[in-house]
Amino acid sequence: MTWERRDAPGDAVELHVLAPAPGERLLVVRGEIDAAEADAVQEVATRLLAEASSLVVDLSELGFLASRGLAALVHVQRAAERAGVSLQVVTGGNRAVLRPLQVTGVDTQLHLVAHRDGPAPG
Repeated sequence: MTWERRDAPGDAVELHVLAPAPGERLLVVRGEIDAAEADAVQEVATRLLAEASSLVVDLSELGFLASRGLAALVHVQRAAERAGVSLQVVTGGNRAVLRPLQVTGVDTQLHLVAHRDGPAPG
């Protein structure tokens, strides 16, 4: 299995994609999802829905999640539902992720899991 990096040099966010099994995609997001980076996260995740029956978005290593990032996650969830793709969001117990999700109620709109199995990106 190889990781594919899908962000641009100098971005505040790193996007790593892995295909652990046929039909499965894992998007690991590191850094910050602010207003400037939310569109890139949404675009990559939405594109992955077209090639997957299951998508896991791992936010456990995120340092900051802005309101625009929350909106991007909700958009991806709705797109996944329309496409019939299972979507899970991994929090890793990360307070920088959990707090904004809980305060805004977005946690009730997403399928959150504490941890994921599998290799970490390089």
